[in-house]
Amino acid sequence: MTPTYDQLKQFRDVHVATWNSGDREGFLDNVRQFLASDEKVTMWDPVGTPPRYGLKAAAADPFDMWQPVTRLHAPDETFFICDNEICWVMENHMDADGQDVCRISIENYQFREDGSVHIRTWWYLPDPDSDLAQALGQTMAEYLPDGGPTQQPAG
Repeated sequence: MTPTYDQLKQFRDVHVATWNSGDREGFLDNVRQFLASDEKVTMWDPVGTPPRYGLKAAAADPFDMWQPVTRLHAPDETFFICDNEICWVMENHMDADGQDVCRISIENYQFREDGSVHIRTWWYLPDPDSDLAQALGQTMAEYLPDGGPTQQPAG
């Protein structure tokens, strides 16, 4: 089932609201509504890392790891719906030892007719010497045990 425009807009709103409120089951059910089964999710987070397969690896585990220290905001002007895909620039507000640090990510969700969802994200890894890297060091090491993709800031 390909979601409608209204369903995709609602998906974004529920994604952010359930994350920020700590509603894990609501967050997972939001993705699950378009899945043929929990195994039909593939996520590259970030692009350049090995894919994560299944709802647990692609949504539940990241929620458990990052939700306690991150609040999300997806501005309307950065949200796009094109056919069966959505994309947004997400503001990720993280607590780095009591200081709010905002990191930007680009997130793309493709909802396929076979009941699968493909998720691709782009984000810069924090500079290893930064306060954010120090505050998130253990979590980052668990999430990206191989250090993440090779990346260069644009510009």
